[in-house]
Amino acid sequence: MNSRLVRLLAFILLSALVCWEWTGVDWTRPLKPDQFAEYWCAARLVLSGNNPYSAETVRVLLGEMGWERSAASAFDSPPWALTWVLPFGSLPYNVGRVLWLILNLVVVMYCLQTLWRLYGSAGSLVVGWVLMLAFYPVLVLLKTGEIGSLTLLGVTLFLVWEKQRQDTLAGAACALLAIQPYLVLLVWAALLLSVWKERRWPFMRGFCAAMLGTSIVPLIFNGHLFSWYFRAASNPHSVLGKTSNLGTLVRLEFGVEPSGLVFVPALVAVIWLGLHWKRSREGWNWQDQMPLILVVSVLVSPYGWSHEQVVLLPVLAQAAAMLAATGSAGLGIVAVLVFIGFNAIAFLINQSRANDLWLLWMNPAWFTLYLAIRRRLKRVEAKIRNVELVDDAGTLEAESNRIAQPDAADRFRIKTHRANADE
Repeated sequence: MNSRLVRLLAFILLSALVCWEWTGVDWTRPLKPDQFAEYWCAARLVLSGNNPYSAETVRVLLGEMGWERSAASAFDSPPWALTWVLPFGSLPYNVGRVLWLILNLVVVMYCLQTLWRLYGSAGSLVVGWVLMLAFYPVLVLLKTGEIGSLTLLGVTLFLVWEKQRQDTLAGAACALLAIQPYLVLLVWAALLLSVWKERRWPFMRGFCAAMLGTSIVPLIFNGHLFSWYFRAASNPHSVLGKTSNLGTLVRLEFGVEPSGLVFVPALVAVIWLGLHWKRSREGWNWQDQMPLILVVSVLVSPYGWSHEQVVLLPVLAQAAAMLAATGSAGLGIVAVLVFIGFNAIAFLINQSRANDLWLLWMNPAWFTLYLAIRRRLKRVEAKIRNVELVDDAGTLEAESNRIAQPDAADRFRIKTHRANADE
């Protein structure tokens, strides 16, 4: 099937699925607020010189819009994230929400197509679209208007430009990862190790330039953003929430407010990364290593919601390629059925209106499934190497026997050589 036609059909299908709940909506009134309402309110407040990190100012704006005062919370992302939402906050809510949906659709489709080709996933791109449509975090992100697609875009662009050795652009792409820095803690650590070992200083220049640019833009409208942000972030209650990550589990287990304890799983993972880096640094390949680092990083993140797992799309693309490389159709079918089953359970929990804590099992599920596929591929590769060694050994043995026990042709050549030597 023509790739352009596939992209068009996928775009139409995704749009239809996401817009399903908007059927019958009165477009003369503001749409029902979702996660995008938080970004829109934050942008509006910045443009008017107010504090987007204040819950009270957000509630006042919600009241002016005719929404419930609890319909959205205060902005909790760093100030440089505001650069990406300011254009949408300057528009009426309904217009901004539709354009934000289109942006998310385009970004997710671009990332899937790029990652599918980058990892050489076997089969038609249609398979990739089907897997993406079954991936719970993707559809929830599109439905609620989350900002996680930009983090995914940062990972994708980094992999593309790093492979091309365009270090300045690869570094600039990592500024998008800084929108949700807690989600990719191990990626930051691995990047520092990689830059230090290979002396890839253009990467740092690109990253610093991009961070400076995205930080300056919102400051043009409001110079107090960073002080407001740090004041809000220092409030322990600002990050309380029943989210689907190990940080929440630690808080619930020990019954304490957010503290250094939520970073204990991440610190353990950093130790693992150090050992992994020591074993793999000589042949370090970001295309191969990024999915593993991502799936571990998301697993041990101190904060985060289930829909933010959209950043694991590279894991999905590489897993599909690894399944094809194993050559086992049975394993592929089992893995796909397990993958669909996990997502079906997540959708059922979502429809029951349960809080995100009920999806705590998702991160370990993706980690376990990915690790099982990765180990299966390594076993297959080990068997192939053993077969090749056996073949090489057999060839060497046959050659040794031929030398030790020369045939008639060899004896004739030896006899002729000696006769010539005597003459």
